[in-house]
Amino acid sequence: MPRVIGLMSGSSLDGLDIAYVNFSSIGNYPEEKWTFDIIHAETIPYSSDWIKKL
Repeated sequence: MPRVIGLMSGSSLDGLDIAYVNFSSIGNYPEEKWTFDIIHAETIPYSSDWIKKL
């Protein structure tokens, strides 16, 4: 099943959130249901210099 890397930087300016996720489907289209498992997730904090620029 598909594995996806997602990136997000919110308005709090605390850092870059990164998630590596595995998606799985159960059933057949159009009634299929999707589930996910987080393989790894972390936040990489912004430096104070980068926060000033933002």
